[in-house]
Amino acid sequence: MIATVPINTREGLEKIARLRALESKIETHLEAISLGFYEIGLAFRTIRDEELYKEQYLSFQAFCQANHSKYRICYLVIREYIKASEVIDILQDSGFDGKKLPQNASLCKPLAKLYKVKDKMAKVWSLALADTDDSPTASVVNRLVLSAIKPAENYQYQEGDVVKMTDVPSKNGSWAIVTVVGTEHITVVDYTGQESIRISDKSCFPLDYTQEQLDFYQVLLARMERIYNSPSADSFVQKTLKSFSKIMRGSLSTSEEIILKTLEELCK
Repeated sequence: MIATVPINTREGLEKIARLRALESKIETHLEAISLGFYEIGLAFRTIRDEELYKEQYLSFQAFCQANHSKYRICYLVIREYIKASEVIDILQDSGFDGKKLPQNASLCKPLAKLYKVKDKMAKVWSLALADTDDSPTASVVNRLVLSAIKPAENYQYQEGDVVKMTDVPSKNGSWAIVTVVGTEHITVVDYTGQESIRISDKSCFPLDYTQEQLDFYQVLLARMERIYNSPSADSFVQKTLKSFSKIMRGSLSTSEEIILKTLEELCK
């Protein structure tokens, strides 16, 4: 049985009124949960932070459990929505708005791991948008978050690692392959195979790929380098190749493979 407490003050009645208004907002947005996850999370966060539940319940968790049948979402999901609302607020404060914000709670879940490093959260989200033409998936965001965390844990780079450059003029958001590992710097080769760049190990994210995915990038680099070196590689070809430098999935889609093969044919 859920424990409750009696209402016996004017302030208590005012809190109850505010609680009911927020509950109404929650119920409204539950009808369109894919669009209203932020409002739901914000409402629950307000109830929790202002302790509006205390006039009737002993804890926020008890309030959520007592109203499970009303909201049709469990306490753990409510916590996820709260975290998602906090992520949205941080990104809004960083200058993102409208469709540039995460459009569902699953995109916010990995970003919440960067709650204590808000500037890094904004950087990761910006990279996720750039990588996917503003349509990132949760798996893409999660990979970037893990990569963002690793350098802080003294990640040890190795030759053959694939990294995402984040603080290299004209190369930001592009992948590169590590060729030399130094004490504080690494040398990488860019997607064209033409340029070796010596950068700080803090100017990139190591991408958490399997050996099969690492091998994929070695093959992709060789294919792109051959095209880039062809006399037929005009500015249009080079611009098209540059779009392949943003692929962070460790594989090509069917349409990407067709485009790359077409470029290979044009630049034989």
